[in-house]
Amino acid sequence: MNISTGSVNQLLGIRSLRIYNCGMSDSNSNQVYKDRVIFYPVAVVGAVFCISIFVVIATAFGDPLAPANQWVNKFATPLLLFETLLLVTVAIGAMAADRVRTLRRLAVEKKMWVKVCGVTTVEDAVEIAKFNPDAIGLNFYAKSKRCVSVDMAKRIIRSLPTWIEPVGLFVNHSQLEIEKICSTCGIRTIQLHGDETPELITMLKRYRIIKAIRVGEEGLSDAFAELQALSDLNIQLFACLVDANVAGSYGGTGHQAPWELLKNEWETENLPKLILAGGLTPENVLDAIAIVQPAGVDVASGVEAAPGRQDIEKVQQFIKLARSTTSKV
Repeated sequence: MNISTGSVNQLLGIRSLRIYNCGMSDSNSNQVYKDRVIFYPVAVVGAVFCISIFVVIATAFGDPLAPANQWVNKFATPLLLFETLLLVTVAIGAMAADRVRTLRRLAVEKKMWVKVCGVTTVEDAVEIAKFNPDAIGLNFYAKSKRCVSVDMAKRIIRSLPTWIEPVGLFVNHSQLEIEKICSTCGIRTIQLHGDETPELITMLKRYRIIKAIRVGEEGLSDAFAELQALSDLNIQLFACLVDANVAGSYGGTGHQAPWELLKNEWETENLPKLILAGGLTPENVLDAIAIVQPAGVDVASGVEAAPGRQDIEKVQQFIKLARSTTSKV
């Protein structure tokens, strides 16, 4: 099967991979680090350069600056050697700093991607954000018990730090409905959880698309056919979210997807990156990750106190456990 996939960076959503407790994004912390590594040595080099210019001028003028010439004769050579060594040190330091940033970025990219779905209040969103999930899901499916209004979604998104990605969840909405909601709320990533056709998805290619696929024990043949149809239209998915296949439901049932089936049949090299959903809880998330080895996990009912209301302690525990693992893909 020849399925086109997006890059790992696209799947993991570097914007949303901000896991620092201080509340600073990776890009901002890197910029501060860069400023400190580069600015101060350069300032010293600049000062030494100015002194060197003075030395040259003093030498050129001769007797009128005789005291300066005496200073030059005594200190010029050590000064120039010092300047050369400092320049070399700054160059090496800059390369080392860049290497450190690269290694830090790669380490962050391998962290398990975590999304908390079904958030319906600003209060819960603010509390959840303290534990730095990569994304928060906002459900716009009217028949869902976790459905959120557009106005509330706007308020929730405004309360989030910039490094937490808001994901809009849609079920059989029209193109115009999706575009209007996303434009109003400022949503860039959409999760299509219904029976959306490849032709509709083609019209939504400007967004980062997570396509939900419901899988049961009957196998993955239907899922593979759907993904192939998307590939034929050159649609590159941000990720594929696999949920349990429950008759009459579009997800959010709390039923588990077939972990062993996914482990044996999901071809990580030829298929979009896998986000595992369906019945995940703090009690089973480590087992799920160990078996399926997904790129990310998505939780809703497993961390709820009531439909649409999160148990913050469960959220904290879930994120901590998931983040103690690394993505294998």
